[in-house]
Amino acid sequence: MRNEPGRKYLTSLPYLLIPVVLATWLYAPALFFGKTKIFGDTIIHSLSVIEFNRKMIHEGISPLWTNLLFGGHPYFAEGQGGFFNPLNFMVALLFNPVIGQNIYNWLTTIIAALGMYGLCRQLRCGRAASTFGALVVVFSSYWLQYHDNITVSGAMCYIPWVFLFFERWIEHPVVKSSLVLAVSVSLLIFAGYPQAFHGTVIYMVVRLIPTLFSGYIGSREDNSMRQYLLTGLGAVTVCIGLTAVQWLPLLELAALSHRSGGTDIIFQMPLDGILRGFLFTISEEENLIFRGLGSIFICFVASLSLTIKPNYRIIGHMIASVFLIVLGMGYSLPVFEYLRKYSIIPGLMYFRGVHLYLGIGIVGIGLLASVAIDRIQRQAAGPVNPCKRKIIFMAGTTILFLMCIGLVLRIRVEHVAIIQYASFIGAYVVLMIFIFAKKQKWFGHVMLAFIIVEIAVLRIPPVPFSDAKLFEKPHLAMYIQANSQNRDFKIMDITNSWIVGLQSLWSPRLEAENSKAFMRLFPSTNVLWNIPSMGACLALPLARQQLIQPKMQMEIMGTDSNPPGTRLIDYLGVRFLSLESIPKTSDLKPLITDNIIIMENIYAAHRIQSFTRYELANSAEDALNRLKQSKKPTLILEPPFNKKETIKGLPVSTAINISNALEISSSKITNVEYEFNVHARKPVWLFIADANYPGWQAEIDGHSTPVYSAQVLGKAVFVPSGIHKITVEFKPRSFMIGLFLMFLTLLILLIFGIHHVYSKRFI
Repeated sequence: MRNEPGRKYLTSLPYLLIPVVLATWLYAPALFFGKTKIFGDTIIHSLSVIEFNRKMIHEGISPLWTNLLFGGHPYFAEGQGGFFNPLNFMVALLFNPVIGQNIYNWLTTIIAALGMYGLCRQLRCGRAASTFGALVVVFSSYWLQYHDNITVSGAMCYIPWVFLFFERWIEHPVVKSSLVLAVSVSLLIFAGYPQAFHGTVIYMVVRLIPTLFSGYIGSREDNSMRQYLLTGLGAVTVCIGLTAVQWLPLLELAALSHRSGGTDIIFQMPLDGILRGFLFTISEEENLIFRGLGSIFICFVASLSLTIKPNYRIIGHMIASVFLIVLGMGYSLPVFEYLRKYSIIPGLMYFRGVHLYLGIGIVGIGLLASVAIDRIQRQAAGPVNPCKRKIIFMAGTTILFLMCIGLVLRIRVEHVAIIQYASFIGAYVVLMIFIFAKKQKWFGHVMLAFIIVEIAVLRIPPVPFSDAKLFEKPHLAMYIQANSQNRDFKIMDITNSWIVGLQSLWSPRLEAENSKAFMRLFPSTNVLWNIPSMGACLALPLARQQLIQPKMQMEIMGTDSNPPGTRLIDYLGVRFLSLESIPKTSDLKPLITDNIIIMENIYAAHRIQSFTRYELANSAEDALNRLKQSKKPTLILEPPFNKKETIKGLPVSTAINISNALEISSSKITNVEYEFNVHARKPVWLFIADANYPGWQAEIDGHSTPVYSAQVLGKAVFVPSGIHKITVEFKPRSFMIGLFLMFLTLLILLIFGIHHVYSKRFI
């Protein structure tokens, strides 16, 4: 009896090895042959995430702020760095970004598969059926597509685990199960993709509805409504406390970002394209398909769950998965417009795409497929299988099979691999044969073999890998770093290299376009070489950063009226410009390398500047208008974030800016702190071409002084005449409060745990 749990896990081991072997097969080019995957957001996002984590671990660089993206950005608050995600920490600790992003997705595939297997087992599915469900999810076309973005894949790998612990809490609403659920949701939040958390919560809420009306609650002494409320609220409280360090800064950033008032859906596919993605895995290059399950065979098997008598748990997952898929289809379905227009789903208006909900719905489909296989296998386990029940089941299965055929004929796609139809038809034929022969117990193993073949033939080969030499240091980075003074200057890209994130896996230009984007230092590849950029592949740029983009592009193309030295690209230190063609302006110097076009702005100022000529604006919009009208070097200031700190009695602005009014004798600069020893010959403004944000604070000779926003995307400190020591430091209050709440929650949990252990010991 003692060895029973060990025996149970041992019998599961061969099944668990299947997704591990397939994941290893998928990433074999990277794990064993020095290759690296190159599709989607791989180079423009994933590499920088691991690099930021590596800098934090190995170089001690604070993740709270970076001057490398968006002209200055609260990177930790964005969340996508996942600095509290243990998976990010482990990979960044042991690997460089190129090999690390491959190892990362290999691990996320295995982690998600194990969680999915556990979820299916929690619903009493057999081992073969549970393995099938795990493979359905982690090797679906949709989930494989998001191996390009480690923030998304890092979040999604926790979703099956959250659902697993949610089911355990529903079954046994005790303190232990609620705490484990809270920790799993916390990991999902720390992974750094808020929409994954949003969709997961929606799924769990919808899943819970049938349970409320099933009569299950209150059916035992330990599952009363009071017990659910107490443990559920406890789990929510613990989760809020543990993750306060992440969500408090995120909410602060969201309020100051371009999405503060919501955003439009910009990633939308037609209904036929989404349905094609669920039914087929095809090699297309015209983007007429949106990745989904990628298999009519899997859709058919999952639909068989409709032929069984479901309990409230299965009904809950059916409704939840369908609801998430409906959300994921967006405006393709009329109901979505009402859900969004009337805010029926809280928070939906803040996301620019809804397709991630399809990926969460696929978890439910994988579970339903597993349940269907398991219940079919059990049909032959009873003493007698009544003829009437058998006929009804076969009739229902045949109807579903014909409906799937009708759907395939309705949404016809050319160049579909014959194996897709073979596995679909084969599943139906095998099921009919097994029913007649009363051999349903083997159905799960045959379906498992079918899906393994589909994965091996259809899903693994298309994932593109390239030689890791593609990511060697670009010539542009070498040129910039050859001169130490260039470290103050930024690069700005206004090319169409962003299309690398949208190209098909089968595109013949995939490697060439990725190489070109890398050579251009397209954001966020610049992070690898510590070269500041005005762009980034992130979701929440500051609203003021987006505000100045049209003017800066006009300045670059030579259509802006401001003379050199008074343009935003000059004030903000934008020296290197990546373009598709050479603009008709004499103010930029051509610099062409590696068949890409780079222009050099010789008027770009250094990061640290001084001004005696200034104007006060009321807002960022007012500041931008004043900059457009200004024809002389002028500092345009905005009030501090705390307007009560505004300095009264400022000296009068000079008619002409005196550029040498401030002498800096020494300086110490990091990403979160500026320290200067200066001699101000007269009252002057110290300007830093690095975005202002709540949390930046300054001291002059140990006395606090306000930080003003300046030139829309910079900050400035007023310096009186004389010799001074100036410190400008980033200390965000939202992070400090969140960190305190996290440690307080951990302390309370520790005290509770110690008390629980000792109270049991002395009973």
